[in-house]
Amino acid sequence: MRKFAVCIRGKNFLIKKDNKSRKTAFFAARSVEANDTSAAIKKVMDSFRVELKDEVLNAQSDLPVMTVEEISEVYYFQDKMILDDKTLPTKGYIWDPDEDELE
Repeated sequence: MRKFAVCIRGKNFLIKKDNKSRKTAFFAARSVEANDTSAAIKKVMDSFRVELKDEVLNAQSDLPVMTVEEISEVYYFQDKMILDDKTLPTKGYIWDPDEDELE
């Protein structure tokens, strides 16, 4: 199997934090083994859905969105991924402030 580093951008995530619900966005990176880029993306997206399912409060009419910001084939897994000016750990999330402030 091949190794891939995948960076995901999540937007419009309604999350409860500090007893307040608010919309937020995130960047996250993951390292996965897969046969090709399509399989790597599917594997990463599925893992995010499982990880976040109990935290996301969005209604069916206002679903969150996840997009692939970058994917690259790597020779070995690293503990971080560089995207533009951000250093993303391959575990956890880099949460942004209120999405409205990001655009």
